[in-house]
Parts: sequence; structure tokens; C-alpha cells
Amino acid sequence: MESDSTEPPKDKYVGAEVPSSEEKNLARQLRDLVRKDGYTSPLDESFCSSFTLVRYLRARDHNLRLARDMLVETLQWRREVRPERMLCKMCLHNPRSHTFRPLGVDKVGRPVMYSCFVGLEDRNADNNVKHLIYYLETIFTNSFAESYIWVLDFVGFSAQDLNPTVGKKSLKLFSDHYPERLFLAVVVDAPLVFSSLWSILKPFISKNTAKKIEFRKVKTVRPLFEELMPPELVEKFFQEFEENRNPDISRTKQWWNLPPIPPPRSWKNTSLLNDHIKFSGS
Repeated sequence: MESDSTEPPKDKYVGAEVPSSEEKNLARQLRDLVRKDGYTSPLDESFCSSFTLVRYLRARDHNLRLARDMLVETLQWRREVRPERMLCKMCLHNPRSHTFRPLGVDKVGRPVMYSCFVGLEDRNADNNVKHLIYYLETIFTNSFAESYIWVLDFVGFSAQDLNPTVGKKSLKLFSDHYPERLFLAVVVDAPLVFSSLWSILKPFISKNTAKKIEFRKVKTVRPLFEELMPPELVEKFFQEFEENRNPDISRTKQWWNLPPIPPPRSWKNTSLLNDHIKFSGS
């Protein structure tokens, strides 16, 4: 019988590769470097968890100097922007502004996010970035997980969505300040017209991130979902697909009031799994 544990698996970070001995050593050095740069406030220390340090190292191919530069830029950005306090004011004013939201967690505890273009009423690039920040901060503050899955449903995509500004600013946010967070992006039913936008955005996507993007059709995506997600979440996704392709339902659907599917295990801690693998001398 499966235990109802409140702890994640002991042999790995949830949804992420366990750091090697070399990475742990580099992470200790990286932590020392940013402390010497003056980033020693409680907020700085809280953000620079063991796996955060490893993520920045991996994002820069374990080049300590480049990882340090990248991390310092993020720490400075967090001081100025205070993303942990971010709210999507547009959604507070009009809950139909954006559709990016969590639907549940996968089989190992990673948050699974969903977005579509049906009912989307705010296409302002800066507002969309703020919405992404709010949810990225929320899901990683209230989860053991270190990565997430994003299902991008292209139902409702139209000519007004061809402006590359939203995509460019979102990609910059992910690459600069949330590196190595994406486990998988599943693009569902992308229309032919999207190919022109994709050709513009693809040069801004790293090779490592590009490997994490899957293009699928609704009629062929089920096996992938069943491999990754518990049955309840798979059915939740196909309910979303069906409802968002039915104008009579999507026109009045209040998706912001629909709770995500609960985790298959009771990993319900409200703090980050900061130092699951301890670094001596930190």
C-alpha cells in the first residue's frame, strides 16, 4: 500500500535531476560568490536554495562566472521587482484577462499549467508577463517541485495573437529569471498560421529548452498525458479541450473559479524544498 507521506521522495528533487557531487561543490562556490557581492539579505538567502544554485549552473553549462553573473542579475531584479509580492491586477479587475493557470500536478508532483486563447481578453505583453510571474512564484512557493509542465492549447488562436512581443518578453522572463524550471511544454493544435510566429520566436529559445517542446494534436496527445499525469488530471484536460472548443460553453465558462485537481500524494507543505540535499558549509 502506498504511504500517505508528507515528504517527497528521498532520492531526488521533485521533478528535477539530483545534483552531482561536482554540482554541489560548484553550488557552494556560487553561494560564496554572491554573498561576497553583497547579496546576503534574508530574501537573497531564501531565494538561493540548493537547487536554485544548481539551476543557474546548469543554465550556464556549469561555468561558475557566467552562472554568478546570471544569478546576480536575478537577485537584483528580485530586489527591484519583488516578484514574490506580484499580483495580476488585470485578473483582479477582470478574471477573463488571462488563462494561464494550474490544473493539477503530474505523477511525481510537478505543477501542470494550462493556457488557451479562447476567452483571453488581455493581450498586453507587460500584463501577460506579470500574470506569468504571479503564477510562477505561487506554484514554486507552495510546492516541493522544482519544475513544471505547461500545456499550451492553441484553440482560439487568431491573427491578433501573431504579435511576437508577448512571446519574446515571456521567453526573456523564463530564460533570465526562471532558468531550468520548464520540464515540458506541450503545444496542442497549433494552426498553420502559427508557423510564421514560431519562426520569429525560435531563435530566442535555447537548444536545451527547444528539446522540451512537444507539438501534438488533441487526438494524439492522450498517450503522452497518460504517461505523465494521473488519470483524473488526464480527464480534466480532455474536459478542458472539449469545453474550450464549444462556443456555447466557453463563452460563459468561469475557469478562474475551477480548482485544480488535488495532488495524487499528500505533499502539502507550503514551503519550498530548499535544501533537500544539504550542502555542508553553507
